[in-house]
Amino acid sequence: MKKRTLTVILLCSSFFLYSQNENQNLAIADSLYQEYLVAKPGYDQIDYLVGLARICFLTPDRKRFDETLVLAWEVALKSEDLAGQSNIKILENIRAFVWERDIEKAFRLCFEAVELAEESGDPDALAFATYQLAENYIYEKGENEKAEGLLRASIAQFSEKVTIKNQGNTYKNLAVALRNLGQYDGAIQNFQLALAAFEQVAEDPDKHHRLDRVSAMYADGGIGNVTQSLVYLSETQDAIGQLKEAESTLLRAYELSDDYDLEDTKAWVCGKLGVLYDKRGEYEKAIRFLQEGLIIFETLDLSYDVAQLQVHLGDVFFDLEDFDQAKSHYEKSHAFYVETNDTLRNLHVSTLQISTLLQENKLDQSRQKLNEMQQMAELFGDSTSIANVLRQSSKYYKLTGELDKAAFEIKKVLLFNRSRSDQQDEARTLADMAEIFLLQGKADSAKLISEQALELATEVGRGDLISDNYKLISEAEAFKGNYESALSYFQKLYEHEKSMEIVKAQEILRNEQVRQNVNEYRDAEEAARVQANLLSTQNRLYLGLALLLFAFLLVGLYLFSRLRLAKKLLESRNIELADLNKTKDRFFGIIAHDIRSPIVALEGVGDQVSYYLEKGKKDKLKNMADKIGSTARNLTRLLDNLLNWALIQQDVMPHHPDNISLNEIVDQVIRMFDMHASVKSITVVNNLPENVNVHADERSINIILRNLISNALKFTHEGGTIEVGTTSVDQNSVIKIYVRDTGVGMEQQKLKEIFKVSHSSDTGTGGEKGTGLGLVLCKELVELNKGQLEVESAVNQGSNFLFTLPLAA
Repeated sequence: MKKRTLTVILLCSSFFLYSQNENQNLAIADSLYQEYLVAKPGYDQIDYLVGLARICFLTPDRKRFDETLVLAWEVALKSEDLAGQSNIKILENIRAFVWERDIEKAFRLCFEAVELAEESGDPDALAFATYQLAENYIYEKGENEKAEGLLRASIAQFSEKVTIKNQGNTYKNLAVALRNLGQYDGAIQNFQLALAAFEQVAEDPDKHHRLDRVSAMYADGGIGNVTQSLVYLSETQDAIGQLKEAESTLLRAYELSDDYDLEDTKAWVCGKLGVLYDKRGEYEKAIRFLQEGLIIFETLDLSYDVAQLQVHLGDVFFDLEDFDQAKSHYEKSHAFYVETNDTLRNLHVSTLQISTLLQENKLDQSRQKLNEMQQMAELFGDSTSIANVLRQSSKYYKLTGELDKAAFEIKKVLLFNRSRSDQQDEARTLADMAEIFLLQGKADSAKLISEQALELATEVGRGDLISDNYKLISEAEAFKGNYESALSYFQKLYEHEKSMEIVKAQEILRNEQVRQNVNEYRDAEEAARVQANLLSTQNRLYLGLALLLFAFLLVGLYLFSRLRLAKKLLESRNIELADLNKTKDRFFGIIAHDIRSPIVALEGVGDQVSYYLEKGKKDKLKNMADKIGSTARNLTRLLDNLLNWALIQQDVMPHHPDNISLNEIVDQVIRMFDMHASVKSITVVNNLPENVNVHADERSINIILRNLISNALKFTHEGGTIEVGTTSVDQNSVIKIYVRDTGVGMEQQKLKEIFKVSHSSDTGTGGEKGTGLGLVLCKELVELNKGQLEVESAVNQGSNFLFTLPLAA
C-alpha cells in the first residue's frame, strides 16, 4: 500500500533543520544573541537575529521567537535593508504555516519575500525566498510543475554570491518536484547535487558574500539537511523498486540523526523506515520503528507528526489483517485532522477508514463515506486523493457484485498510476483489475493482466505482489480448465514463497551475527543449516501431498466458482423480481383507489347539482364546485406524475437541457399555488438571489418544484411558512436549492423509504391525500439533470428537501 506522507514540519525543513538536543540549542541561541550585541548595525545584526529566531523556533520558544522578529524588523527597517527584510518575511511565512496553519497568509508572506529580494538585488536572498516559495507549492498546493519552473530559473541565476546551503536546498526541492512528477532519473541526479552541497556545509561552510563570515543560518551545521536529503532520496529509490538501496539510505540517515542527537529528525526517519518495512512485509520491524518515532514525537509535542505515524501504524495493522487495531489508529489521526481543518490529510485517512468498513462488510456506511470523500477530493482538486477514492469504490462495487462498475473505477486508477510513472502502484492496480476480470469469468483477460502485473512486481522487487499474481494466474488457468498449467503456476508460487522464507532466515542469521560473537554465530549458522535440511525433507513430503490436494482443490474451485456466479445471478434476479412485484402492487393500488375512487365519486355529481338547483341552494353548489375543482386538480397532477414516471422508465422522457432562469420558474410555480396557500394561510417565499441561471431541462425543473412545493403545502399547518432558496455554490459550478417548510416533519424510519415507489403517502394537515409518487418522480428527474436529491426532517420540526443542479456556463 502506497502511503502519502505530508507533514507540516517538512514545509519548513529545508530552512529549519530539525532540533538538536534542547541544551545545545539554548547554548547556540545565547551565543547568537551575544554576537548580535557586538555586531555592526544593518545586515550583520539582522543575520544574527534571523539565526537566533530560527533556533528559537526549533526549541520551540514562541515568545522569544516573536520578540526576536520584532527586534529584527526594527533593525531592517531602520537600515532599509531589503534583503534582510526578505529573510524575516520567510521566518514569518514558516510561522504562519506551522503555528498558525494559515496557508493563504504564508503564501502572501512568501510572495512579499521574493519581491523584496528581487528589489534588493541580493542573489542569495532571492535564492532563499524562491526555494521557500517552491516548497510551499510542492507541499501545500501539489503544484509540482510550477515549483519546477521556479527552481530551474533560480538555478540558472546561481553565482558565487549564492551560499552553498541555499544552492543545496534548491537542488533538493527540485528533486522532490521531479520525483512527484515521475521524473526519477532527474530527481536522483538533483538529490546527489543537494547531498554534495550539504556535506560541504557540514565540513567546510562558505562565507556569506555580504558578511565575510559564515552566516548565522549555519549555526547548527548541515547534518539536518544531509539527513533530510537522504530520506527524500530513499523515497525516490523506493518508487523505482530499489528497495534495498532505499533501506540502506534510510539507515544511514537514522545513524546520522542518532549520532548528532537530532531527535525529531530521527523520529521522522523512523516513520519512513516503518513505511518501507511495511511495504516489504517485514511487519515486526515496521511496528518497532514506527513506535520509536511515535514516542519521540509525543515527547516533543509534535502533534502533526504523531497523527501521521498513527496513520502508518494503521496501515501496518491493516496489512496484518488486525482491522480493529488499524481502525483505532486511523480514528485517532482522523480526529486530529478534523480538529485542525487539515483537508488533504483528512481525505487520505478517511479513504483508509473506508478500507476497514469494507473489510467489516459495512456497505451502507462505506457508500456514504465514499460519496463524501469523492466530493471532497474533487472539490480540493487533489489527484492522488481522487485516485485513492476510486480504488475504494472499485472494492465496494466488487463486494456488491457490480463488477462492471468495479472494473471501470480501477481502470481510471490505472491511468493515474501510469501518468505518475508509479510502477509499484501500477502493479498493485493491475492485480486488482485481474481479480475483477476473473470474477467476471474473463479468464483470458485476467491471465494477461496478471502477467503484466507479475512483470512489474518482479521489476520493482515487491515479493507480496509476485505471490498474488502467481496465485491469480493459477486460478485463471484453473477456471479455463488448464489444470496442468494451473499446477505449474502453483508450484512457482510455492517456490517463490519458499525463497522469501530463506531470505528472512538469512536476515535473522545476519542479525544474530551482530548480537553475538563469531563462535556463537557459527553455532547458530550450523543449527540453522541442520534445521533447514530437516525442513527441506519435510517440505518435499508436504509438497507431494499439497500438489495432490491442490489438483482436487482446483476442480472444486472451478465448480464452486461457477456455482457462486449462478447463485449471485439468481439472487440478483430475485431481488429485481421482488422490487418489480412491489411496484406492480403499488400501481394497482394507485389505479384502484387513488384514480378510481374520485371518478366514482364524480358519477353522482350531476344528480346532486340538479337537486341543489331546484332547491336554490347556491352555497351547496359553491361548496360542491370547490370539491370538484380540487378533485380534478388532484387527478390531473396524479395522471401527470404517472405519465412522466412511465416515460422515464422507458427512457423516452423528453430532455432538452439549456441555460434557464431559476428565478422565473420558482416565481411561476409559486403563483400556481397562490390559491392553495391562501386557503391554509401559508406563506410561500422565494429567497433565491437574483439572476440564478442553471443548465437543465426547463420542463423537468418545473415538475420538480411543483411536486416539492405541493408536498410542502400538504404537510404544513395553517399559518406556516415555505421557503425556496439556495444554500451554496461550489467550485465545480453546482448550486444547491432547498424547499423548506415548517410542517409536521417525518420520522427517521420514514425518511429511508420516502423515495421508493412502494412508499405510500400520509394524509396532509388539511385532509389532503396523495400517492407518494411525486417524490419518486422528483428524485429521478433531479438525477436526469445531473443532480442529487436529499431530505432532512424531524418530527414537528418541518422538512427540508435539497437538490443540486449544474450552473449555467
